[in-house]
This record gives sequence, C-alpha cells and structure tokens, in this order.
Amino acid sequence: LRQWIEGLNPNEGVQKGLVSLPSILCGPCLLRCLNVWPITADKKYIDDPNNPQWYSDAVIGKLGEENYDCDTQVLSIKTPVSTIVRQASMLLYLKMAFSGFPGLSESPIEIKDVIKNLINKQLSEKTKFKPYPESPLSIFVTFKHDSSANEHLFLSTMQGTPLKLRTVRQKRMRVTIGDSRESIVKAIESITPDENYPCPPTSPKDGDIAEIESIETKHSSIYIGGRYVKLERNISQTPFIVDGRRICELSISECIGEPLKRLTLADNYNFVGAGREDADVRMLGDGRPFYVEIMNPRSPHPAPEDLSAVEKELSEKGSDTKIIKEGEQEKRKCYSALVWLANPLSTEKLAELNMKYATQKFVIQQKTPIRVLHRPKTIYSMKITPLSGHFYQVELDTEAGTYIKEFIHGDMNRTRPNFGEMCESVADILELDVER
Repeated sequence: LRQWIEGLNPNEGVQKGLVSLPSILCGPCLLRCLNVWPITADKKYIDDPNNPQWYSDAVIGKLGEENYDCDTQVLSIKTPVSTIVRQASMLLYLKMAFSGFPGLSESPIEIKDVIKNLINKQLSEKTKFKPYPESPLSIFVTFKHDSSANEHLFLSTMQGTPLKLRTVRQKRMRVTIGDSRESIVKAIESITPDENYPCPPTSPKDGDIAEIESIETKHSSIYIGGRYVKLERNISQTPFIVDGRRICELSISECIGEPLKRLTLADNYNFVGAGREDADVRMLGDGRPFYVEIMNPRSPHPAPEDLSAVEKELSEKGSDTKIIKEGEQEKRKCYSALVWLANPLSTEKLAELNMKYATQKFVIQQKTPIRVLHRPKTIYSMKITPLSGHFYQVELDTEAGTYIKEFIHGDMNRTRPNFGEMCESVADILELDVER
C-alpha cells in the first residue's frame, strides 16, 4: 500500500484533480488490503463481464427465479461488520503514515457503495434490470465473513467507548447484544490513534473471502380496490378462527384476495374493508368499499381483462361474493332487521313510533365493547313494519359505524336510547341485512 501510494506522485495528481484520499480508499487497493474481496488493482480484471468474484451471478440467478415484470431495481448491500472496523483502521493508518497527503480530511466512499456499483454494472450488462433509485423493486444482498466476525469486540474493552455488550437468553440460547452497526461506528469515532488499535488491519488467510449470506427481493405493494356484495349469511369478512377452530368456512378476504394473489404472483395480501358487517349479516345494495394490498407481486401490472376475469370468477362461484367496482363510500348506512319483541306493539304505539321517527333523526349513545366511552351516533330515520305475532321488520337509516344489534337489544343498557326501551319491551334481533 505504501509503495502504491508513494508511486502516485500526489502533488502532481492533486494539482490536476486526479487523486484524492477518498478515491484511493474506494478503489480495489483497499479491498485487497482488507482481503475480504480478493481482487487486484488490474482494471481489466474488474471490468471483465465474466468475472464471478463480484457475486453478480448469484443475484442474477435470484432475479431469474423470481421473474419480476420490472426493468429497474435498487440494490442495497450489507457488508460484514468487520469491514467497518477495517476501513476505519486503514483510514487511521493513512492519516498517521501520510499526514501531509492532500484529502486526508475528506470522508472515504463506503466499501458497500463500491461493491454495489460493480454489481450494478454486471446487472446492467447481463439483465434488463437497470439501477434506478426510485425503482419499485428492491434487492437486498447480505455478506458474511466468519473468520473476522468478532474483530469488533475489542472495542468493548476500551474505556470511554459506547460499545457495551451484554449476554441475554433468547429462544433458549445465550446471545450477545449491544454490538449494532451504529454502536460500532460510534465506538470507532471515540477512539484516539494512540490507543491499542489494530492499524493497519491484519489480513485473513488467502482464500478466506466474504460469502453471500442471503439475497432478498421485494417489489413494492400494489393496491386493487372495489366493492363487494355478500348475498348469503355465515360468511365472515376475514377468516374467523377461535381457539384454532375455524368458525366460518368462507371469508370475503380469501374469496377476493386469493385470486388476486394468484393473478399477480404475490407473496401475500392484506384485505381492508370500509367497515365490516358480522358474519351473519348480508351486504346488499351497492356493496361495501374495500381495497386489497398485494404484497411483493411478481406481475404488478394486471391487465383490465384479467381483473374482469377475476370478477367473473367470483360472481360465478355461487352466491358467495360479488365485486362491484364503482362508487364511493357514503357516511350513512341503511339496514333491514328482523326483530322479536317480548310484548307486541299495540296499534297506537306502532303508529306513534312510526310517526315520530319516520323522518325525525335522533342521537343514541353507545359504549363500545372495549373502551368504556360514549360514542354518539345518529339515526336519521326508523320505520317499523309488523309481520306476525311478536315479529317486526325494522328499517333504519343510520350514521356509518352504528352498532345496530346493540341498538335493538340495548346491550345491557350500554346503548341509550335503544329500540327495546322505545317499545317498552325486551327486544332481540334475529337477522340483519345491510341494504346500502
């Protein structure tokens, strides 16, 4: 390294703007000194597209397996922790050995950026995936170097450094924590040159090089929205599982999410509805708005005809679910409920309630099942139609988010006023439909 630097003729080079310390540190000279990535300073060797030393073949292989419909990527590199210590050690050595060299105060380019640029060069030449910082496709490459994995631990023995290690038990194993990359960087920054610091760093044995620990790829989520109509009862919005046992055989989220997952070749999905109805409640009218977050899709641009095919598949599945794609959510909901009253309403009482609440709105106070707080909700109209004996059909136009079942039976007086209270009778709800 000393011979190479002294041969640069730095005064002439710096005057011409050709040489600075950061350019030295980011070059193959430093990588060779670290002996983690064994290359030479021969430019032809670095630029050789058939050179396997930059691990690009493994990354290309991973992209081939995943088969993303995308032509850009953003690459992230995580180097072994030892490279943090070794780069700082080399920089410290240069500052002490070449104190008059121009550019010593400048920050060096990170080793991971050098590696990233070289891998990106190979990806650009061998694949369709061009580097682009705003790309929806991210590639994460993590390297390991087992023989130098513990080189940073000496920092914890130095006085005044912020690196404090402790041993804890995790999953029945004793592990050391406190040596995060951030803690190591802070510890290095607190060290002075006269301390016991390996400078320049010692080289591992020849052939002992860094290995790829993992390659992960992830495409940003896409979102597909619409409306669903539920024409049958006993279908939950999301999987309804209690104590490991499935309560409802079907769920809206699976009926819609699974075909979209297959269409986009995604890892998973997250179904989000604009509110929810109980499993035994139908969803009629224009349907309930929803969107599905499609996670890590390999085919993120589904054609309109493919989405139409999914709609058709859902509609022809039976009377389970149906997607209706247009419309915006309203802040009011209309319900139709089949209600039982212990004491049937007299003709006079029925006429009084219908006359009073057919067009006159009223506010109820409800306590939620978890938070013991009042949540006022407005009921804009209520119409009661007698069916037979103790049974009535109750039509309600309410503010979205009103607990209808609790309004009918009162929920042990947690909802006031409630339907039973208005009718001066014990009331219960047997069926409930969301009309719109």
